[in-house]
Amino acid sequence: MGDLYIITKPMLMSYLRKLRYIESDSEEIVQNVFLKLQKSNKYNVDKSSAISFMFMITQRTAIDYLRHMKALRRNIPTQDIPKVNPAAESQYRDWE
Repeated sequence: MGDLYIITKPMLMSYLRKLRYIESDSEEIVQNVFLKLQKSNKYNVDKSSAISFMFMITQRTAIDYLRHMKALRRNIPTQDIPKVNPAAESQYRDWE
């Protein structure tokens, strides 16, 4: 997993920069992506390439991060915020 991190981190960071995330937020998001990838067994080689799967996880993690930060600003408990909208949830289940 270490080599994968070294190879793909610059690509993911660049992607997040294009989405207008600052460097420190991007670092945190990329770390969360790799934690999710390490725990996940949802990748299916027949559905897409590994890098496409990583970008999808990055995008969803970035959205979750924004929701979390917005909730902190509003002082809303983060457990009350839904992780993913239902349409995206059903699309994610297709990977299983």
